[in-house]
Amino acid sequence: MEKCCIKRGRLSATILSFGAILHELWILDKNNTLVNTVAGLPQLSDYDTDEWFRGAVVGPYAGRLSNPVAIKNQLHTIKHTTNYPLLHGGAHSWAKQFWHLKQLQPHSVEASLTCAEESKEFPGSITVAVRYELLENGLRLSYEAFTTAPTPINSTNHAYFNLGGDANAASHLLTVNAHEYLALDVALLPTGEQIPTKGSPYDFTKE
Repeated sequence: MEKCCIKRGRLSATILSFGAILHELWILDKNNTLVNTVAGLPQLSDYDTDEWFRGAVVGPYAGRLSNPVAIKNQLHTIKHTTNYPLLHGGAHSWAKQFWHLKQLQPHSVEASLTCAEESKEFPGSITVAVRYELLENGLRLSYEAFTTAPTPINSTNHAYFNLGGDANAASHLLTVNAHEYLALDVALLPTGEQIPTKGSPYDFTKE
């Protein structure tokens, strides 16, 4: 498993080739103390069996899909390791693949992956690249993917953050500028119904 470290000012990050995982994100806080704000795993080998996808790029489709997947009026059955529904791309999830790492600048690295059509059940071959770039006061992730056939792509990073670096994040303040959320059915699949967050347990428009 390869790893690449990038630095910029008060920030540094460690990216792994396995799953293009964001393993660490160190920040020099106001007290000049280094704090790792990503809840990664202590041993790199632990990521291989991690069921929580910690820090990984999940895809080709992050989230849940009904299985078989309907694409262009055809049904495609996707192999997966959990019970219904299909989660985070199934058995061949990008989170469990080895990516190629290329350092672009001292503060940025690109992780790339090519998935041949015969190596998975989603149609088409896919070439995907994710760029990690440290800003003066943050981290930017940019995604780009190309496919040879119509196929669902909805990727994201699955890092867990703890801004204080403590064991418990219960003291954090959270603001989410979302005024609606999607309803789920009994299988935790989105129904498409959009429900106002106001007055619900999911209203984080204020701290």
